[in-house]
Amino acid sequence: MIAYVRFLFPASVAQQFFTGVGVRGVVKPRRMITILLALGLVGCDGAAGVSEPTSCDARPVGLERDTCYGDQLLALPSTESAQVKEIGILIQDGMVRQAAISRWVAEHANEIPKETGEGLCNMLSERDRSYCLKRFLAVHLQR
Repeated sequence: MIAYVRFLFPASVAQQFFTGVGVRGVVKPRRMITILLALGLVGCDGAAGVSEPTSCDARPVGLERDTCYGDQLLALPSTESAQVKEIGILIQDGMVRQAAISRWVAEHANEIPKETGEGLCNMLSERDRSYCLKRFLAVHLQR
């Protein structure tokens, strides 16, 4: 195999290809630009040096923070309904709040008291509130 490669690529061609140095020992401009661009891209990899914020408060205000709060809310057990209410207030985006609270109430409908479920549903806007209440109060229909 090595003999076949040597036959196809003489030493000068292999030297030029792998090192970017010409037969006369001069670095070719195209190869130098390619090398510099490759090093620049490797050195500027933003994901490698920056870690993801661990707290939702450390994230920028907006959809990213609201989504983080929504994920935190969904991870809470049914015994933490007061904390669900606190996190629900922190979510500013109405769509994210509706999705998170409605899903949490639907998942824990059998485990939380009626007053707690209605209180969480009442945090939502009119249409979302009625949808949440219907799903919460009709637990027997969800099975």
